[in-house]
This record gives sequence, structure tokens and C-alpha cells, in this order.
Amino acid sequence: MGTGKRLTNYALQFKSVIIWGLVFLAVAVAADLAAPLIAMEIIDEHISGAGEIEFGPIAQLLALFFGLSVVTAVFRYLQYILLQKGANRVIRKMRTDVFEHVQRLPISYFDNLPAGKVVARITNDTEAIRELFVTVLAQFATSFMYMAGIYAALFYLDWRMAAIAFVLVPLLYAWMLVYRKYASNFNHVVREKVSEMNAMINESIQGMSIIQAFRREKQMKGEFEELNQKHFKFQQKLLVLEAAASHNMVGVLRSMIFVLFIWYFGGASMTGNTVVTVGDAQCLFR
Repeated sequence: MGTGKRLTNYALQFKSVIIWGLVFLAVAVAADLAAPLIAMEIIDEHISGAGEIEFGPIAQLLALFFGLSVVTAVFRYLQYILLQKGANRVIRKMRTDVFEHVQRLPISYFDNLPAGKVVARITNDTEAIRELFVTVLAQFATSFMYMAGIYAALFYLDWRMAAIAFVLVPLLYAWMLVYRKYASNFNHVVREKVSEMNAMINESIQGMSIIQAFRREKQMKGEFEELNQKHFKFQQKLLVLEAAASHNMVGVLRSMIFVLFIWYFGGASMTGNTVVTVGDAQCLFR
């Protein structure tokens, strides 16, 4: 059975909590996406239009805008609590199963396997699964919901804006494939070195009397430093990759779409072929 299938089976045991967390997340995303439409209504219908500004309708729309922000905050909080609760239950069940499985393994399995590696599997590696359910799952679901909602709104407002923004999809997908390829390799090495360091620390503590008796302190320090240095090296590579894949990459893509937007709609506006309102523009570049 593959790792993905195993994780899915564990998640299905606590599916009600996780599903409700995703439902609350969907409500928060919907409320957040509705806010720019209200801002567009305020700008296009009550501010940028000719004539005297009426503050009554603007105040009502602003109250609705604030209410949506409160709804977003509340449901985001509930979503986080539920996903965290689901992740804790998965980790509890997984640790119990791993510990039970370890006790059924033959003695020969432990002959060449340091005890520290076993400890790391039961504690550190299972703890890393928490991030999968709390952070990765929430981020993936949030991004998918936001993209679906934003593109639906853009097609409703102006299909040409949606077509220009749709250029982002293949670019983001290609970048995701590149990131996953390198991040998976880097993470594998980092986790492996953490296990090896835990194993070495455990063995050193248990055999400290022998190490000191034979004066092997410098040798043990050198071996540990080698493991620690390799862990540091790949941790730095992962840090550089994540830094490039976060706000820097998003900023470059956003600037590219902005250039395409100005090039197309700016030229069309100069010829009088089309009109894009200020409210439409703020929805696109929110």
C-alpha cells in the first residue's frame, strides 16, 4: 500500500471533523471573495460616477464589507480548530499503530537499526504528518477555492480579463511540478539526517562510558558534525527553494499579468473599443 493511500485511510477514520473543517474554510473563502465585489459596487456606482455622492448606500455597503470580514475571520478560526483536531486524532492513531507494529517486528530487524531511528519514526516523522493535514491540506483547498471563485467572478465581469489571468494557471502548474521535484528530494535528505543524528545521539549517550574509556570523543564529534553539516546544507537548499517559490515568484507573475492587462486594455481604451471600470481593475489586482 502506498504512502498516499495509507494517509487517506487514516484521514477517512476521522473524516467528519476534516470535512467540516473544509466546509468552514469554503464559507470563509466565499465571504472573502465577496468583499472585492462590494468594493467594486462602491467605486463604480457611488464614487466614480458623475453627480453628488450619497453616503447612505455607501455606509450600508461598507457595513456589509466589514461584516464579511468578520465572517471570514470567524470561519477561518473554526476551520483551523477543526483541521488541527482532525490532525491530532490522526497522529494519535498513527503513533499507536506504529508502536504496536514495532513490537511485533523480529529481533533481527533491530540488529542493524539504531534505536534512535526507531524513536524518530514514532515521534518526529509522525509529527510531520500534522503539517500535511493542518497546513498543506488547508493551503491546497484554499488556493483551489480562491482560484475557482476568482475566475468565476472574472468571467462574470469581463471574459477578456479572465482570459488574460488564465495565463497564470499553466505557469503555476509548471512551477509546482519543479518545486515538488526538488523539495521532495531535499526533504527526504533532511528527514533522513535527523533520524541518523537522533540515532547517533542515543547510541552515544548509552555508550558514553566506552567512548570516554577509549578516548573517541573527537571521532564521535567529527562523525556528528558531518551529519549535522549535511543536514544544514540541504536545509539551506530547501530554504532557498521555498523563498523563491513564495512571494517572489508570485510578485513576478502578478507583475507580468499587470503588464498584459495594461497592454491590452490600455490600447483598447485608446481606440475606444472597450471600457474597463476602476472597480473591475481593483477586483483583478486585489
